[in-house]
Amino acid sequence: MKRDRPQINDKHPGGRITAIHPPKGVNRATRVEVECSSCKKPFECRYSDLKSGRQKSCNCLKKKAFKGHYQKRLDRMNPEERFALFEAGELLGNPSASATQCGVDCYTASFAWQHECKRLASLPAEELEAVYEMSQHLPVEYVMQKYPYTKAEIMRICRIWKARVESAMEAFEALVERFKEYALQGSVTGNIYDDARHYIHSALEALRDTSWQAGRYPKEFTSEELADGKARSDYGWIYQTLRAMPADLLIPCFGEAGEKFMDACERTFAQRKRRRREYLAGLKNQVPTAEKSSKSLSRKKHQRDYLPQPAVDPATLAKLFADYTQLKTAA
Repeated sequence: MKRDRPQINDKHPGGRITAIHPPKGVNRATRVEVECSSCKKPFECRYSDLKSGRQKSCNCLKKKAFKGHYQKRLDRMNPEERFALFEAGELLGNPSASATQCGVDCYTASFAWQHECKRLASLPAEELEAVYEMSQHLPVEYVMQKYPYTKAEIMRICRIWKARVESAMEAFEALVERFKEYALQGSVTGNIYDDARHYIHSALEALRDTSWQAGRYPKEFTSEELADGKARSDYGWIYQTLRAMPADLLIPCFGEAGEKFMDACERTFAQRKRRRREYLAGLKNQVPTAEKSSKSLSRKKHQRDYLPQPAVDPATLAKLFADYTQLKTAA
């Protein structure tokens, strides 16, 4: 059963809560959910603390002051002292041991260790990868001769890069699962990414058919194969998806086939627009004649069976394909 929470009745323009009406049966232990007056984030506190004024924020100001105090202390330290705390913490296993060894408190040692970790994490990805790969096959002493880093720094670089690779692999596997979830109905490949690649190659293969039975202009798609907007077509969703992707990720994601497909789509739309414009110009210059009555029988339009389409919108697919390409390139 959902708990009945008190509601905020009035708020000061500055964010301070001025009145709050609790539900029936409230006591000192009743917890309320309100908005912090400083960071505007929701937080929970006891109603009695809120009513008496003891609780005015979510302790964000206290945390900010705490970090600012130790950051100032860290700024006053020499770089050699900060690095000594980092090196001791990295080699001993935790900042507490380095604090005992260097004669400082645990918070100062922890802030110094975090400062050096952030500095190493901001190094170029190519350099981090090179140090990691060399450390997997050669002794640390040889890596120290090749790169200007100490043993503690090389250990931290290896941990940083390994964590990035594991995080990228988890994200990659999550994307593959989503590809399987969005697979087309009756898909042979099993995921939406391979389905899109299969559709692109099928569309390019169809362009080679320039016979009279194909009913197409040379190197153009028919209206059933490609339609702009919300009209139903075979490859319209692929065109919308690839157009929503960044241009620099098109070739890494779908290769030269994707670029040729987009060129064919743009050429098809441009030629259709040109023919429409010429047709309207011809009607404008045509001499009006008497209309003739037509007694021809009305024919039903043939219902074509279109290829399956995904249930997800092209913008979502474009983001998934872009993330997939970036993770695959990084790996």
